[in-house]
Amino acid sequence: ATKELCDKLIAEAELNFEKIGLKCKAWTQSGIAPTEKASVDGISVMVAGVRWFPEIDAVETRIPLLHFSKKRRGRLAEDTVFFDGTMMKMEEFVPKKLSRRQVASKLASVFDIVGYLAPILSGLKADLRKVVLNTLGWDDAMPASLRNKWLENFLRLESLRGIKFHR
Repeated sequence: ATKELCDKLIAEAELNFEKIGLKCKAWTQSGIAPTEKASVDGISVMVAGVRWFPEIDAVETRIPLLHFSKKRRGRLAEDTVFFDGTMMKMEEFVPKKLSRRQVASKLASVFDIVGYLAPILSGLKADLRKVVLNTLGWDDAMPASLRNKWLENFLRLESLRGIKFHR
């Protein structure tokens, strides 16, 4: 669509919103940097759980930082340690007694509404199925061979952080 057509659609939408008492905080268009109202960092906006970079018209699926702390009242403790990929090895970072609950939680924390990461996430789900078959309860430690597989899986997820897809 042309810039003129986008501007016309925005004006029409504003009129329709006004009729029902709504106001849009900000508008963002492809090829143009987002406004301060629309963006926290000045280069991207959050749309439907993905981070959109309008100037290059690319999206990024957010992958949460890896940690094994428990949330209390929906919040992490201030002293939560996150995997940074450089100062410590994954082997040392991941609990020795890794449980089904922990890997399911990490896998479920990746929100990929568009499905860009589906080929990778489906493989991780197959590995989670192996964990389910080899543990009795949610908090039982998995066998060492599966723990090693999940160390690789966590590194794979870490390597995907920041990858962008053109829309």
